[in-house]
Amino acid sequence: MRRRGFLLAGLGATTLTLSPAPAGMHAASDGPPAHRLHAGSRLLFVSGQVPTDADGAAPEDFDAQCALAWDGVERQLAAAGMGLRHLVRVNVFLARAGDRGRERALRRARFGDCVRPSVGVIVTGIYDEDWRIEIEAIALA
Repeated sequence: MRRRGFLLAGLGATTLTLSPAPAGMHAASDGPPAHRLHAGSRLLFVSGQVPTDADGAAPEDFDAQCALAWDGVERQLAAAGMGLRHLVRVNVFLARAGDRGRERALRRARFGDCVRPSVGVIVTGIYDEDWRIEIEAIALA
């Protein structure tokens, strides 16, 4: 579809490399941050990864859709020299509340023994009615 082609063309990731903080700038003093940024840290913002194959088709099966969306996240991470262990925040958008438990189980299986990031799950309408999941993420290396 034309809309999908347009949307798929914009999917990707943006990397931000941090420089040393200016003199006089300090971290918050009320406790350590969950993920400390250091000079030279790289933040990767992965835009919404959708459950489509190379032809833009989405399978009907939720497990297959979930796998495609996570495959997209992992491709973006790999392109930046990162992996699942670098994820610090993930937002999962689901079209159906009934998919929450299955999504959690599939995500945990994919992560295995990796340190798990903070995850937000939002049940909402998604751009294409055939899609049951979309994933966006932030990674830190």
